[in-house]
Amino acid sequence: MSSFLIVGPRLLAPCLAVTIVIGVTGCGGSSAPDVKSEVRSALESVRPPLDRLKTTIVTTRPRSHASLVGLRAVADRAVDALDRAQAELQAIEASGTDDTRAVRQAESTVDELAKLASALAASSLSADRIQQAAARAELATDDLLAVRLPALRTDGLVADLRAEKRRQDRKQEARMERARKAAEAKAAPVIQECGGTYSYSTGKWDSSGDGAGLWNLTTVGVDCATAQRIAAAGGDGSEGFVCRVTETGYETSDIRCTKEPGLVIRYQGGS
Repeated sequence: MSSFLIVGPRLLAPCLAVTIVIGVTGCGGSSAPDVKSEVRSALESVRPPLDRLKTTIVTTRPRSHASLVGLRAVADRAVDALDRAQAELQAIEASGTDDTRAVRQAESTVDELAKLASALAASSLSADRIQQAAARAELATDDLLAVRLPALRTDGLVADLRAEKRRQDRKQEARMERARKAAEAKAAPVIQECGGTYSYSTGKWDSSGDGAGLWNLTTVGVDCATAQRIAAAGGDGSEGFVCRVTETGYETSDIRCTKEPGLVIRYQGGS
């Protein structure tokens, strides 16, 4: 601490007296600031926001949008506090102190904590990024000698984030499966029931004639009038259709006629 030594009046000329004041330092004292105290003060300034962030991490639920918004807000404030502390520490180092070890160690710790807080403030939380940042911040905090800062444990949050991601992935897979089935159903051929009965004796559809005829006419991609005409003409070879006849009983058959692309006429006939 500085003090002053006052030397009594000294006659230099007639009617002129001068008092000499000499600045001196106290015995063994120093005007240099206490670097460790300044470092400790800078670090202590981040304790309140880190304490709050520690509590918020424990209570955050990834399935709750409001909970995630709260975590980001608290983490943002922690980032701001850590940035201010880092600026203070850099100013202390720039002052030319000889004790740079404590300052640089504190700077490293604040930097790792800021990275963790930034990971927690991200709009989309990454479990891997948080886990890695938390591990590095824990090592830096454990090595810090100047002051003991809150430990930010993220194990529970990381596990919850991964569980939520698995749940979201399953939901997405289910949505994709439903969309696939819907697309398949939409693309599936539509079977049209033409109905009616064709009588060989009258040569007409919807005839009440007795005897041999055709019935149960269905189509895919072919209008009923065309299908009726082709079936009545005997099917095979008519208008480019190729038919296959399968015997289903005594004097009854199942006839299936096809033509590219995907046109189908099917009916039953008998005597």
